[in-house]
Amino acid sequence: MPSYQYMLPRGNELVYLMGNDLHVWTLSDGTVKSIPLIDQGMSRITMICDDESVFASVQRIAPGLLLLVDADDANNGTWRINPDTMTKEKICSEYFERLYLFSDRQLLGVKGSAVFLIDTQTKQVERIF
Repeated sequence: MPSYQYMLPRGNELVYLMGNDLHVWTLSDGTVKSIPLIDQGMSRITMICDDESVFASVQRIAPGLLLLVDADDANNGTWRINPDTMTKEKICSEYFERLYLFSDRQLLGVKGSAVFLIDTQTKQVERIF
């Protein structure tokens, strides 16, 4: 049986992670679309979704070193994924351990004990506490 790291409802869809791939399952017709969030290897991924987008924060782990982040990996950061077209757009280079919807254009990102406000349109990140 596959291992699902996250499952989030989104209207008539179920958004889930399996490995490093984001999948969108349309419940009405059974179709599944997918997009890789990193090419290969190990990663930390957290995500949240709203009516229009899926937001995923990705951090690649260096091969063989479970605690060492591969800081040069271009996939690191927080992304907006359009579930209809399965295209992704980088919002910022920061990885957040948790994401929360704050408003229609803002997310809250948590890293350790720090909380950041992420504007998904201007792509500005501001530490708020």
